[in-house]
Amino acid sequence: MPRILVVTNKRQTLETLGRALNIEASVALEWAHERTAALKRIRTWRPDLVVVDEYVGYLTNFEFIRQIVAIDALIRTAAVSRLPRETFNDIVEGLGNVAQLPPGAGILEAERLLALLETVDPTAGS
Repeated sequence: MPRILVVTNKRQTLETLGRALNIEASVALEWAHERTAALKRIRTWRPDLVVVDEYVGYLTNFEFIRQIVAIDALIRTAAVSRLPRETFNDIVEGLGNVAQLPPGAGILEAERLLALLETVDPTAGS
């Protein structure tokens, strides 16, 4: 069962994505709404994927992802970003990011994330 942590200042910005992920009975989904709680949960729960909204507190998602990498470089992330794909890829290179999500990500992005998790870790769906 993959463990997914969604980190966002405002739950409603990723609520549709969260609902779509929650439909999957084989997914353990948790939310964190501020940086300190999210980092603590990452240390203790060891999620398979951390979905990071554009901002976490006063930090950009890229700054926050660097903090995740400092805790565990093997934790995969997916980041919400409005940047062009090439620019985004240049910024996240080496940060363990598996996906760029659009603002207001929903059902299609949830399906894509779950498929990506199975691709990078075939036991994630078990």
